[in-house]
Amino acid sequence: MSKTNKWLHFICGAQLLVPAFVFAQSGLNIHGHLMQAFAISDKHQVYGIPTSGTTDYRNLALQIRYDSKLNSSFVVQLSHKRLGGSPYMQVEPNVAFDWGFYEYKISDESAVRIGKILYPLGIYNELRDVGILLPFYRVPSTVYGERGHTSETIDGFSYSHTFRKNARWEMNLSVFGGHWSMLEMATFSNPYTGEDMQIIEEARSENGLGTQLWLMTPLEGLRFGSGIVRSHLSGGINFNENYGGKERDIWGQNYSMDCELERVSLKTEYVRYDLNGMDFNIGGAYVQAGFVWTEKLRTFAKWESSFLNAMPVPPPFIMAVGSNKMDLTNNNDTSLGFNYSFAQNIVFKFEIHWYEGFNIEEKSVNLFVEEPYRTRFSIISFATGF
Repeated sequence: MSKTNKWLHFICGAQLLVPAFVFAQSGLNIHGHLMQAFAISDKHQVYGIPTSGTTDYRNLALQIRYDSKLNSSFVVQLSHKRLGGSPYMQVEPNVAFDWGFYEYKISDESAVRIGKILYPLGIYNELRDVGILLPFYRVPSTVYGERGHTSETIDGFSYSHTFRKNARWEMNLSVFGGHWSMLEMATFSNPYTGEDMQIIEEARSENGLGTQLWLMTPLEGLRFGSGIVRSHLSGGINFNENYGGKERDIWGQNYSMDCELERVSLKTEYVRYDLNGMDFNIGGAYVQAGFVWTEKLRTFAKWESSFLNAMPVPPPFIMAVGSNKMDLTNNNDTSLGFNYSFAQNIVFKFEIHWYEGFNIEEKSVNLFVEEPYRTRFSIISFATGF
């Protein structure tokens, strides 16, 4: 039996045992989430989706939570993730330790978390694995990344507090600190063999400190968010002296608008990261709208884009570019999705994406002289949870 099949059997077995565990152990809760997909691209491989199609596209998560009678909780989540032919699968373990932390509720308004905690970023970061709540298979990559410029977790602490709880204008504030890591990937052509080579390195963010603020409005379902974070980046590819990089401080900012009404939803977010001592900055944004046709059928439309501003141009390409710096739209992804709920915890999804950008995975790309590549890809997926 393969390791993947063993993991699938483990999840299914856990689901069958949940009632017994919850009944026998007061305060113990077990939750699981599964997303399984078939994905295919028509011209180029992006996000691990090949032109031949793949069913090696899934996300399994098992979360164990114990709530004691002393306002304390312990939470652990394990996961198994597959992204088809994505280069990141070279470093993805078969079973990963997503997070594990201790939470103490100081009061009904305040709580502290310590350990490997969820990064309190934006609308979707804490819902990445909950497929039945996501309109598309994945959260917007231009804002949340795919093992790239953002991290899902922090090794450190967070403190959260709710001001004016249950008032017309309620405010939630989170303060967090610690360190985290992210992966950087580069594809280049070997000058001796002519073959493409891929390098994946881990960059480290140390001495991180940030805040996330949410403002709830009197209109039920409408909230606004904003956050800022600062850390020191080292290693990886762009911040590694072995690759000609340099350690730097980085500042990040994010802005969110989240509107969930009875029949209509509208969400938009923007992030930007600035490197200390450089004009260069990167970021992304998306706009997503949804409509509820019936209790079971929903449709969604999304546009997302990422950018590189004031990017340094290597000397061999300055003449072709006409400057030693350039602005670049790295990715554009326009998508349309349909969700059909067979039950409260069983959702079928079909989505189609029109992609334009430079993050194709089957060959090296020269951002400075080539035009963006275009492809269309589709994902059919099934999501469930318990």
